[in-house]
Amino acid sequence: MRVSRIVSMTAGIACLAGIALAQAPQSAGSDDGLEPRRASGLQSLRMRPGVSLAQYRQLVLEPMEVAFSKTWDPRPAGVKVSDRENLQLRERLARVLAKEFRKVLQNDGRYEVVDHPGPDVLSVRVAVEDLYINAPDVSRPGIVRQYTLTTGEMTLNAELRDSVTGELLARIRDRRRDPESNWLELTTALDNDQSVRRAAAKWAEALKALLETARQQPAAEDGRLH
Repeated sequence: MRVSRIVSMTAGIACLAGIALAQAPQSAGSDDGLEPRRASGLQSLRMRPGVSLAQYRQLVLEPMEVAFSKTWDPRPAGVKVSDRENLQLRERLARVLAKEFRKVLQNDGRYEVVDHPGPDVLSVRVAVEDLYINAPDVSRPGIVRQYTLTTGEMTLNAELRDSVTGELLARIRDRRRDPESNWLELTTALDNDQSVRRAAAKWAEALKALLETARQQPAAEDGRLH
């Protein structure tokens, strides 16, 4: 396990604490007939044999889910993050993820994010799991400053489905860790949001590259692209 050090300063009193960063969990045992494929920018891609993503020009982004790691237990100013604060953090980061995914997927005009199913519409279901935020920005009495070597890490689990039939076409899994600094740096909610945006942008670009690769592959004898 990697260990991130955090320095919290509350009302002028500094304390040093360590938070263990969880390793990415193993892939699920059942893959519903999906087979491994290589994909640029993604650690794991599994696709249904004989199915192509070439026909999809539009995407539906399903509501995004965010879940902290079960071992995540930060204590800003020595106080445990409450259930309400946990929910608020997850909701805010889900909004950040969705906004960045939408922005990157549409930035060059090749793909459009829509809110309805269709024959050329791909359903994208994104779940961020095992999320670690080393310095969660929550309200505490007094002045609270948190310093970290890295803002944290998270795992993407995504499903790609045909929006009309609901057929599972592919599963994606990828873990991102924010770059580690050589020294402790002040970490705020803005830094956490930027870290999530960077990860979301990487994942959205990898999804676009996957769709573009499918479009560029030659047609098979049965008329479908593989």
